[in-house]
Amino acid sequence: MYSVLLVDDDEDYREEIMKVLEVEGYNVIAVEDGEAALPLIRQKKPDIILSNGYMPKMTGVELLRAIKADEELKPIPFVLITGSSDTNFADVARNLGADEIIVKPVEVEALLPLLHKLLKA
Repeated sequence: MYSVLLVDDDEDYREEIMKVLEVEGYNVIAVEDGEAALPLIRQKKPDIILSNGYMPKMTGVELLRAIKADEELKPIPFVLITGSSDTNFADVARNLGADEIIVKPVEVEALLPLLHKLLKA
């Protein structure tokens, strides 16, 4: 069973995605921002990280930067989820090492194959 760390400040959205992933057999840990996520990532070493791009305290981009700067955590696939179609944001995220950038609302039909692809790579 793969573990997913889901980071999003929208509680309803977190719950919705968490339920879908758990039904599909994923072990999901969900937190509200990057500041809460970073110690969990170091402790739990999830198989993949799904993070909102814009959150209070520590944004998804700041979390991505911290993860990719840590040699032990760097290999963990990182998917940045954003409500913005700003191409500059996507370029910055890709340059920092995001494996994928997806735009909200996330279609479950697209998310599940993406997770499968990144986890099997």
